[in-house]
Amino acid sequence: MFEYFINNYKIKQLFHDPFHPTNLFFYEIFRQIIIKLDNYELKYEDYDFINLFNDIEMTHWALPILPVVKNILDIKLGEYFYVFYPPYNADKKIYMDIYDYYYIRLSHQNFKNYLENLK
Repeated sequence: MFEYFINNYKIKQLFHDPFHPTNLFFYEIFRQIIIKLDNYELKYEDYDFINLFNDIEMTHWALPILPVVKNILDIKLGEYFYVFYPPYNADKKIYMDIYDYYYIRLSHQNFKNYLENLK
C-alpha cells in the first residue's frame, strides 16, 4: 500500500481524515489481497465496483486538508470536498470549501445559517 499511497496521494483523495480511508483506498487493499491469495489481478481502480459503495462512504468524517499543508505536500486535490447533509437528508451531498467547513464547526447556529443559505 505504501507504493500506491506515494504514487497517488497528491492527485486522489485516499482518506477522509487521518483515520478513515476512502473507498478508493479500500479497493486497492482488496485488489492487492486478491493478487496475493489467488494470483488474479483485478482491474486497477474499477470505478463501476467502487461506486457501488458510495452510499457507505464516510464523508461525514471528512476533514479538509488545510491549504498550507496542500502547498507543502504539493497536493493537487480540488478546493471543494463533499460531505453528507445529515440529518436533514442523508441522500444529499453538499460540496463545501475549507472555510465553510470550519465556519459551520464554530457553532451550531453557523451550521443552521449555512444550510439556510444553501436553499
